[in-house]
Amino acid sequence: MYAKLKDTIIELGEENTRRKEMEESQRYFFSAASHELKTPIAAARVMMEGMMADIGDYINHPKYLNECIKLMDEQSKTIYEILDIVNLDGHFEPQPQNVDINEIVLEQLHKYKPMSLANGQNVICDIHENVSCYADPRLLKKALSNVLLNAIQNTPQDGKIHIFTEISNEGIQQFTENTYEGIRLCVVNTGHIDEELLPRLFDPFFRMDKARNRKNGQTGLGLTIVKKTLDLMEMEFGLENTEDSVLFWMALNK
Repeated sequence: MYAKLKDTIIELGEENTRRKEMEESQRYFFSAASHELKTPIAAARVMMEGMMADIGDYINHPKYLNECIKLMDEQSKTIYEILDIVNLDGHFEPQPQNVDINEIVLEQLHKYKPMSLANGQNVICDIHENVSCYADPRLLKKALSNVLLNAIQNTPQDGKIHIFTEISNEGIQQFTENTYEGIRLCVVNTGHIDEELLPRLFDPFFRMDKARNRKNGQTGLGLTIVKKTLDLMEMEFGLENTEDSVLFWMALNK
């Protein structure tokens, strides 16, 4: 009886610690979200007040109405991504099934082809035939979509993006010394990330270059969504520098 009571007390303590960590994480997220939304809303209000008063450059109503619309569109995107994260933090139960990797990769690549072409980027897709995994297709598409968008947005003009699968150790060693048993889906893009910043890239609203990333329409939530979705599916993943590129990989459940 004493042993059972002791085990129960330990379990309750661990559960209480997990709950406190979750509550702290939620407080941080909503505090960051509030700060992120507050500045552009204040900017839009200033522009609208200036137009109403017909003062200074704000007399040019069409110009500043367009600016207000752009701000609202950006905030709408941010809000939808916040809602995505809130839903993933709830009691979402993944519905795994057998998924064709090549089909999902090509589907997501098709969405971003115009963007990569406009940037002059060389996108290479090299997926093994008949590779599948056991995952929730909606969550996997969401994660992969954000990974690809992140790669395209952070690859320089005329840079290279390589999407491929590697089985056991046959492919990944050309980029890194890490080894892995199983199948990985990898996205490698031209670039480099400061090592001290790597752990922070999955934090909500974190941007390496805030001014440039805002201009590119980045919300700072893409990799946060990637982490949430892959954690839900219990899929291992990593983001690391290689010799001259950045590598994102996810382990495919069989």
